[in-house]
Order: sequence, then structure tokens, then C-alpha cells
Amino acid sequence: MLHAGHRDTAVLICPPWGFEALCAHKSLRILADQLADRGYAVLRFDYPGTGDSAVDPEAVGDVDAWRTAVVEAAEDLTRLSGASRIVLCGLGLGALLARLASPDVPALGGFILLGPVSDGRRHLREISAWSAMINDKIGLPPEAAATGGVGIAGFRMPDALATSIKALRAAALPMPQVRHFVAMRPGQTVDADFTAALKGADIACEAIAFEGYDLLTGDPTSARTPAEVWNAVGAWMDANFPAEDASCPPMPAPLAAQVGAAFEEEALRFGPGDHLFGILCRPAGASGASGGKVFVFLNSGFDPHLGWARSTVDNARGLAKAGIASLRFDAADVGDSPALPDSPRQVLYSEAQARDVTSAIDMLEARGFSDVILAGRCSGAFLGLAGAVRDPRVKGAVLVNILRFIWNPEEDVDEAIRNSFRSLANYRSRMLELKTFKRLFTGDIDVVRVSADVFRRMSQKLGVRLAPVSFGMTKYARLYDEVHRRFRLLRERGTRISLVYSADDGGLDELSTYFRAGGAGLAAYPNTTLTIVPDADHNMTPRAAREALLAHLIDFASKG
Repeated sequence: MLHAGHRDTAVLICPPWGFEALCAHKSLRILADQLADRGYAVLRFDYPGTGDSAVDPEAVGDVDAWRTAVVEAAEDLTRLSGASRIVLCGLGLGALLARLASPDVPALGGFILLGPVSDGRRHLREISAWSAMINDKIGLPPEAAATGGVGIAGFRMPDALATSIKALRAAALPMPQVRHFVAMRPGQTVDADFTAALKGADIACEAIAFEGYDLLTGDPTSARTPAEVWNAVGAWMDANFPAEDASCPPMPAPLAAQVGAAFEEEALRFGPGDHLFGILCRPAGASGASGGKVFVFLNSGFDPHLGWARSTVDNARGLAKAGIASLRFDAADVGDSPALPDSPRQVLYSEAQARDVTSAIDMLEARGFSDVILAGRCSGAFLGLAGAVRDPRVKGAVLVNILRFIWNPEEDVDEAIRNSFRSLANYRSRMLELKTFKRLFTGDIDVVRVSADVFRRMSQKLGVRLAPVSFGMTKYARLYDEVHRRFRLLRERGTRISLVYSADDGGLDELSTYFRAGGAGLAAYPNTTLTIVPDADHNMTPRAAREALLAHLIDFASKG
């Protein structure tokens, strides 16, 4: 994605891989926007087999494919921006790839290296250790998490690619005599050693501490943009690459279109001021056609339109193979869609996101699509339910691991999204495990937080259970009445609803709260079905769970 600028220097952002890239996606877009505001054209891109790339991950080969992608992206940026110098900006593994590709970037003017990886083998070992921690955090048992080779949070690096990355050492790569900016991760002596090596080679280098690195890469929904580091990057660019205009006029920024074996994709800007970004995916050969059925994939938390473990990309292309179109898009202040001036501080579970869904449906309707199906997980499922209620043009919704049928305005969103991924039954079973007792004694479990979450859910369940006899006098009675009003409205419209849950998901507590144990109360709503997916976490991380969900989406569409 090109962020237009007018200066004679442009910046190419080389992203990290996998989970780190998912977490940093929005922040790297913000960095690109800030640099573009200073006048520097910026290009963000996906390596083959990652992000929105049309390449199958297993077809990537070794790291040379990624090195070549960096070189080609630099050439595209030079051509599109008219700039005569390129600064390579890499985060994590992206910094090592930028160094690897630099000898073939003739217009190289400098490096911005953010938490740079210096040793490929060490980095992949860190990913393996990081993966075990993430799996424990999301409640994924080892047998369900196993991917073979290098993997993290559902992302898997092909063996040939991993083997070639293990062989990379920054110390063995050329050290171009260009300006360097290095943000060093706290506590990482390798970053300090790398910076010392640059200065020892008489290379101009500004080094700062990468404050906020852990908050940037810990989780996509709780990720925080390292504002001070980003500001330092901008100041360094201004100091080292003054404001000469490009010698050639910049070319218009193209919106990407690509074709795979079974799909055709078109990048779109839409909504008020074209502030929303999305990708329309159609069956191969259908780009000139209009109308028909279309899924709209909604963000889960702050996961960008790619989805957790790239699952939304896989679902969109799997649907295209089955002859079904889809739109995956980012709501405002998520992924590639910037915040609006009136965007709330916390956009999740807000009316603002509901307006974005309406904008997406308006755009699809203008293109002739008449049968819209919303699909989302977690907060995206909440948004899907709200969107179906709000807009009669929605013909169906697939709601995966929905944690709230309605939002209690007294509840804090930030606190809620840190909890509730496990059901109360799962909490009880885990309390009987020896390892849980060990973690309690070592302080690895936040007893106060977990206890507060359990108490909240039990109190809500009791309050809602008593709702029918409280004559609408309590907040729980009002919540109960509103949930069932919404489900009655969808029943009367004939809007099909599919509730999909992982077997131990925390959303099952919400289901039993409003519709009794096992969802027995759903019998009053024949337009609504319930599906349980075994051996899966809240994010549907295991490959088998994701394949089961895709099959369910195709089946849901076929019956409409």
C-alpha cells in the first residue's frame, strides 16, 4: 500500500513475520501515515505467502523469495514516488531482510532498524518459546497447537524458508556506508552489540531505546503504538533527508488487484471520505459480474482484515473456490482504515463500527450484491449481530464465539476484552489441574482479575435468570428483554443466524445466561442454529478448527 509523498526520499517498510506482524500491522500503518504527512512517500507490502499475497505459503521456497520481494518493492516505490533515494525500514525479522536485500537496492539512502533481528537461528528459537507462552495464554493445549516446524499462534513457516532464515547472520551481511537509525529492544544485548558494530565501522548511527516494544508485539487487540519511537523516526528522517522535492512527479497510488488460481481480488476504498479499506474477493473469472451472495468479514478486536493466523484471507479464498464472493475490510481505527476525527477512544463494541458495516453494505449494494451475510468472531460477532438487527438488507450472519449479545453500558470495554475467553466450566476444570495450583503459588495467575471476572459472570447469570420475575425493574431484566427483542426481530425478518462456539469458549456462559443451558431457549428461534467446534480455542487457532469453520461458512451459504 502506497502512502503518497513529494520528497526526494521515500521509505520502504519491511514487516516482521507471523504473530509479530499481526500485532504491529496497525502501528506500521500509523508510522507510514506520519511519515507521509512529513512529505515522504511510504510503501508497505506483503512478502510472498503472507498477508494479502496471492502466493501459497508452501510455494514460497527459501528466503531468497522474500529478499527478491524487498528489492522489487523498492523498485516499485522508486517508480511510483519519483524519489531518488530509498530508506529501508524494517521491524524485527524485517530489519534482517532489509539488510539482506540492500546490496540490490541501488537507490539506498539509509536504514531504519526497529528491534532488529541479528541472528536468524536465535530468532526462530525465540519464536518457538514465544509460541508456547501464547498458546498457554489463549488456552490452547499442546496437542491442538502442534503445527510442525516453526509456528506461532496458527502461523506456520514452511520448512525450506525456516532453514534458510536460520542461516542468516547480520554480522555476515554487507554493512553499507549509509545512515542508520536503530531502536534497541530493552534487555537485548544483541541489539546493543549490533549498534556498537555499526559505530565501530564508522557508520553514522543514531540509536535509541525501543520503549514500548513489548506493548507493540504482545497481542493484536491490546497492542499500543510506540508514539515516542515513531516520532523519533520522523525527526531522524527530517534531520538526515531534507525536504527536496522528487525530481519526477509522483504517480497516482494504485489500488492492488491480483488473481489466484481460484480467486480474483480488488482492493477498495469506500465509506465517507473513502476512509475504509477492504478487499473484495470473487471467484476466478467473476470480476466483471455483479450481484449474488457475498460474505462480509468483520474485524475481531484489532486484528486487521487478514484475520488471526491469516484465517480471513484463507476463508475468503476458500469461499471463492466454492463460487462465493466476500469482502474483508477494516473498520475505522483498525488495520488499514485510519480513525476518523469523531472516532471514540475505544471503537470496539461502539456504534461507530456499526456505521462502518452500513457503509460496507452500501458499497456492495451499489455493485449489485443483494444477499449479504455478515461473519465475525468475538467482537466481530457482536458487530455482526448488531449489524443484522440494524440493517434489513442482511440476510444472514455467522457469529463465532460471541461473548456479548448486548453490551452492558456499565461494563468497561478494555477490561472486558482482557477476560472471558474461557467458560466457567473450563475455569472449574482447570482448577483441578496440578499445574494450575503451581501457577497460583508462583503468582503466574492474576487471582484478583480472574476472581473478578468469574464473579461478574455469575452475578450477571443470576440477574438475567431472575429477569422474567423482576417485571423489568432491574438492569438485567432490561438487558434480557432487549436480547430477546433482537432475536424476535431477526426471526420475523427471516434472517438466518448461526451461532458457532469452541467447546470451552467463554461465550457459552453468555449463551446459557440468555438461552438456558446448552442454548435450549434457542428453540423459540427456528432461524437460529448452534454449532460446537471441538478442540479449538477462542481464536479458532488449530488448522482443523479453521477448516471446519470454512466448511460451515460454505454450507451456510448453500442453504440460503
